[in-house]
Formats: sequence, C-alpha cells, structure tokens
Amino acid sequence: MATSVDSSRSFDSSSSELTGKHNQVKQMTFANMCERYERTGKELGSGSYGSVVTFRNRKSGVEYAVKIIKNCDYSSRREVLKEINICQRYNNCANIIKLVEFCEIDDMFYLVFEKMGGGDLRGILESRDCLRLSETESSKVMNALTKALLILHKDGVAHRDIKSENILCKKSGEVTPLVLCDLGLATDLTSRRELSKVDKTKTTLTSPVGTILYMAPEVVDLMYDDSRPPYDTSCDMWSLGVLLYEMLFGVMPFQRGCDAHLDSTDFSCQDCETVLHEDILNGDFSFPENAGEFCSDSAVDLIQHLLVVDPQERYSAADVLQHPYLTANVSGDLAVHESIRDQVERKTNQICNTSVLHTSDSNTDIHDGVFCTSIPRTSCDSTGSFDSSSSELTGKHQYMKQSTLANRTLSY
Repeated sequence: MATSVDSSRSFDSSSSELTGKHNQVKQMTFANMCERYERTGKELGSGSYGSVVTFRNRKSGVEYAVKIIKNCDYSSRREVLKEINICQRYNNCANIIKLVEFCEIDDMFYLVFEKMGGGDLRGILESRDCLRLSETESSKVMNALTKALLILHKDGVAHRDIKSENILCKKSGEVTPLVLCDLGLATDLTSRRELSKVDKTKTTLTSPVGTILYMAPEVVDLMYDDSRPPYDTSCDMWSLGVLLYEMLFGVMPFQRGCDAHLDSTDFSCQDCETVLHEDILNGDFSFPENAGEFCSDSAVDLIQHLLVVDPQERYSAADVLQHPYLTANVSGDLAVHESIRDQVERKTNQICNTSVLHTSDSNTDIHDGVFCTSIPRTSCDSTGSFDSSSSELTGKHQYMKQSTLANRTLSY
C-alpha cells in the first residue's frame, strides 16, 4: 500500500520511517511523480527486481535514472526502505550514487537517482580492444572506490556486490569521476549503541549474497554450510581485488571450467560450478605469463594482499589507501618510461590479435557472455607467487576465461 504524504515529507534514516524533520531524500506522491517527470523510454538495465529507466524532469530537462521495483510484498518493501535508508545516509559522499527522491504507489517503488552519463565500468572495459584499463586508470578507480568503502565500512555497512557493473562513470570513455551504485544488497546500518561497543567493520553477516565471480571465500562457504562462521565488511575487499585483476588483465581470476569445459565455463554445468567454488575457497588463482610487462610490482602486490582467503589477513580499505599502487599514482610516479611503454603496447597488440570466443548466457539480463582469450596463465597459490625480480610467473600453463555474471545488473 502506498504511503500518502505530501512532496515536502522526507525519509528519516535514523528511524527508517517518514518524518517531516529532515529535508534530504523526499518522498513524492505518484501524482507529483507524473507531474514532475516524463519517461523517455530508454531502459538502462533490468533484473528480477524490475528495471532502471531514464526519466526527464519536465521543467529542467535534466535526465535521471529511475529504478522501478515491482511486486513488493512486506519483506521486499522492508528491503527497499533499507536501501533508501542507506542511500540517504551517504547522499553527500562523492563516490556513492545519489538518491534524489522516491515514490511508493501500491506495491511499486520509483527511486530517482542522478544519472551518470558515462555508463558502467563493465561497458568501458568491453569497449577496449583488450578489455582492460591502464595502470593509471585502474589506480584511479581503486582510489575512488576504496574511499567509498572506507566510509561504508566505518559504519559497519558492507556493500556485498562490488563488481564492474555497479560502478558508474560520469563521462563517456573516462573512468573517473565515478560512483558506487546498487546498495540493494548492502547490510543494514548497525545501531550507534552497538557500534560503540564493537569494531564497526566486524559486523556479523550470515546471508550468502552477491555475484559469484566476485564473492569472497567466507561467503561462498556459507552457501554450502550455514553453520560456518559469519563474515564482515572484509568481503568487499576480496571483491575489490577481483575487480583490480579484471581491470588490469581483462579477465577474471576465478573462472576455471571443469575438464569438459576448459575453454568456456558453462555455468549450467554442476562440475564447472564446483570447480569455480573450490578455486575461490582455496584462493587458487594465477596471473598471466610475464605479468610484469603489463603492470607494476606494486599492482601485483596489492592483488596478492586482497585475494587472501583469511579475511583477518586481508587488506582493509585503510590499508589499500596507503598502498604504493594508489599513493604512487597520486604523486605521478606510475608514469612509464617511453621505451617500456612501447614494449607494453607491442605485447598488448599481440594479445589483442588472439581469437576471442563469445557465448551468451540466457540466464542473465544484459552485458552477458563468456570471453575466452588465448592468454596463458600459470598456477600459483593464494599469494600469487609472483617473482618481481624476473617479472615471470612459474608453473603450469592454462587458459584464462572471463564472464560477467550479471544476475542483478543495474546500469543507472
């Protein structure tokens, strides 16, 4: 049932109820919504929740991304109100999506977000010949995202769905400025009384949610055994490590298929799923051969400190912000000598000329597909076993594959 309020009412994040005290995220009536906005007809994304569609403010002409959530029962309504609650709390954060206002009518919600003109990071990666970013670009993305996560984690809030589709860029073709979006799976705000007694980042979580290719081992573990220990905000840091790997190499660190699907992981195959889960649980990933030619030792080191199976040993957001890979970019020390840059470009062109196999996944909404490139990879343990002195990786050669499992794609 819709809440009947006037357009001056606002959402109170402290009580998760509507009050007239605050003037942050306003709730509109459906009549106000229709009077203020017109639908342009452009759909930006879709999922089981509903869709994200472009609306235009009739007066200003400014376009907004409106998340339309349908068929809300009591439980799902509470989840939507939680998302609104969290969005409002962080509405002034530069690197978190801004919720402008919302409307509830019958069993539907309309959440009006600022629209980012550059699309999502997944789209930018796919627009590149080698499906990857430069070190400088990747460092900038890491810096912005980690700052957003530091703010969330200090309040005990885990995003739980960090992935390239949930990073929106302001300008077309440019990775920054950017915002982190889709707080639908984010954990609820812990009460201030609770937060004063415990480490805020150590919120105990027991629901195994997220996107499997980015999911931390402790979350995957709960998929098999709900009696396993709970997890906390450090699950986002694992996902951040997966994202950094994806940005630098254009492929995913965890997506090895079974013996029957070595060249193209089949997500409908139970054996492929088992192999994937076991690799994540064991931290069994590897880097491309001669990874040192594509990225600095500090980039490899940061990945090694994020893709750590033990969440207690994994880097926190504060640790990442102090890492040389980010601090060097701020000071400009990641500039590469021209002769080295030429070598990198030549190697990049060689890889780009290899064949790419693309297959569709009918179970996902948009941006789906499996990319299989003939880049050799080497087996290593959870530390990555990267030899910075020789810029070589030792071990048995395999093939790397990439897939975007867009089970909850939102492109605002």
